Amino acid sequence: PNSSRYITLKPAHLPKSSTHRPPRSQPQNCTSIHVRNLPYTITSSEIESAFKTFGKITPNGIRLPLNSSSKPKGFCYVTYYSSSSCYSAVMKGSKPYGIVVGGRPVFVDYEEKGL
Repeated sequence: PNSSRYITLKPAHLPKSSTHRPPRSQPQNCTSIHVRNLPYTITSSEIESAFKTFGKITPNGIRLPLNSSSKPKGFCYVTYYSSSSCYSAVMKGSKPYGIVVGGRPVFVDYEEKGL
């Protein structure tokens, strides 16, 4: 029997710039950032490559939480030696497609310590 079901395909739209909020003011002496929207296949070395352009990252400065299957959860923390490096990363990441990691635009904010 003939069916009158059709699928309409439309090109994907870029995210609206409103999905990126303006950056918050930097907490005093903050040197760590929180990065989200990472691919679940990301590695620490890929994160380092993307974020070392903003400044020197401390030893063990990339924290990539893993789930129970030892796969990345899609976010990480990066710690820099200087607060100016942290600021630069947040400013660049506050722009739409400002930082792209693994083909995905990431969202960058200051790490909230103590929460």
